Amino acid sequence: MNPLDSRPHFTATVERLPRLLKQLVACEPISVIDRASLPNTPAIYAFFENGQPVYVGRSGKKNGLKKRIGNHTQKNHHQASFVYKLTCLELGLPRIYKAGSGGTRAERMSDPNFQNEFALRRQRLFNMQVRYVEVHDDIDQYLLELYASIEFGLDLSGFSTH
Repeated sequence: MNPLDSRPHFTATVERLPRLLKQLVACEPISVIDRASLPNTPAIYAFFENGQPVYVGRSGKKNGLKKRIGNHTQKNHHQASFVYKLTCLELGLPRIYKAGSGGTRAERMSDPNFQNEFALRRQRLFNMQVRYVEVHDDIDQYLLELYASIEFGLDLSGFSTH
């Protein structure tokens, strides 16, 4: 007996992943600047820079796609999680959560040099495009977010907090 036979939802989701990824990639890219035209629906989305995927994220039912993409454009490092992650990644800074280490979000954002680097990458975001595929089921979203990140060859360190 196949152990996956008792998990039809999981098996069906896994079988849908390649099709959903193709839909994501085939989506007409929308400029982050034009995010107001995005639907406010649950989705998996990807930021593309110069035609290459650089980040995959998810928007839930409560905070749909339009709101989530808008959050990424904020100056607040808690909402602009991709910009913060990109800044740390490109500066070679490790993920540290211990207060007093100099590496927490608040400590880094109080450093004028880091603030400047964060602002530069935030400006870069406005030149990126977003593609998305509507996905309403939470489990489907989690699996597709990870699957797309792996298929795109993106950094997976952010999944340690999922």
